[in-house]
Amino acid sequence: AVSILEVGCGVGNTVYPVREVLPQSTVYCFDFSPTAIRLVKEHAAYDPARVIAFQHDLTADAIPDQVPDEGIDFATMIFVLSAIPEPKHLACLQVMARKMRRGGLLYFRDYAVDDLAQRRFRNASRIDENTFRRGDGTRTYFFAQDHMQRLADDGGFEVVLNEYVKKTVTNVKEKKEMERLWIQAKLRKK
Repeated sequence: AVSILEVGCGVGNTVYPVREVLPQSTVYCFDFSPTAIRLVKEHAAYDPARVIAFQHDLTADAIPDQVPDEGIDFATMIFVLSAIPEPKHLACLQVMARKMRRGGLLYFRDYAVDDLAQRRFRNASRIDENTFRRGDGTRTYFFAQDHMQRLADDGGFEVVLNEYVKKTVTNVKEKKEMERLWIQAKLRKK
């Protein structure tokens, strides 16, 4: 059976579609928000034998033992690392690497440098070159491909894919089209 780890699972919007496609899989998932985890567990398709959901802070030294070391085949980090201070990015990837099998794949998507969201921030919101403070006090980091490459190399991963993805999003209410720019990576555990 396939073992999957979703970091920053929110309310399970990826967990349950994955379970539909791979019903024999075991999905480990965690989020910083206890409310999100409660909602994952309240979902009609929740099966505690196949969905192991728990609250956790990725910046802690380790992912709890309920996720087996070197036991994960596939993992996702979708718009997660951007909310974590940049000096902790490498440690987070190293923590992930300890949980993944050799050859396991980590799928990553996050904000890229020069994304519309970055261009909208004012200088007063700038913490450093690629980190900005949002109005609610949280932070957002915008990734460059070279930063992603260094993180992978130093974090125990080989880069399979590291690219920018451009997408046109339409705001129907304001009748505006907006160009968004994200970074997408597929990393293989060394």
